[in-house]
Parts: sequence; C-alpha cells; structure tokens
Amino acid sequence: MMITFGDKDELSVHPDHGSAWAALLGFVDDRWSALLGSTEAPDDENARVDAFFALPDAFYLIGEVVASLPAA
Repeated sequence: MMITFGDKDELSVHPDHGSAWAALLGFVDDRWSALLGSTEAPDDENARVDAFFALPDAFYLIGEVVASLPAA
C-alpha cells in the first residue's frame, strides 16, 4: 500500500487486501480529527476513506503484486 499525504509518503506491505484496507482505515482514523476538526467521520468505511482522500495532496493506492520464483 502506498499513501501520499502532503509532503509525506508511506509505503507498507501487507499479506492481503483486507490487511492493507485495515491499515488504511487506521491511517485515516488516526488523523481525522486533527485534519477535519468537527466534521463527523462517516460510519461507512468507503465513504470515510473517500472523504479523507478528497483533501488536497492526498492519494492512496492498494495494489497487488503476483510473482513467482523460478524453479531451482
């Protein structure tokens, strides 16, 4: 997962999409009050992430890499 927020970038690796999504929600929830003040966070996870990343200079990407090692 990659998060760009303002002038900071975060990169993390997770075993599956669910783990990456949980980490993204944690990122959003940890920063919501400081950045959005009294604006109430939506209960719906997708709406909350969409609202947070509508802020200027905010972007996230959850991607999947599938690779295999060559046979020995």
